[in-house]
Amino acid sequence: MEHVCLTIEYLLLALRVDDCYNVTISSRDITDAVAASNLAVFSGLMHGDNGVE
Repeated sequence: MEHVCLTIEYLLLALRVDDCYNVTISSRDITDAVAASNLAVFSGLMHGDNGVE
């Protein structure tokens, strides 16, 4: 849960300058947030691999 919260926190902080009613979150924004939170690595450890595709 911590990595999910870190991912969301990263997204909110990264997109704060673009904050508006219809802000768009791109796939790249999500990829960057997941990388910054180490979610993929942690998920890989939980499943017995390195989390990198």
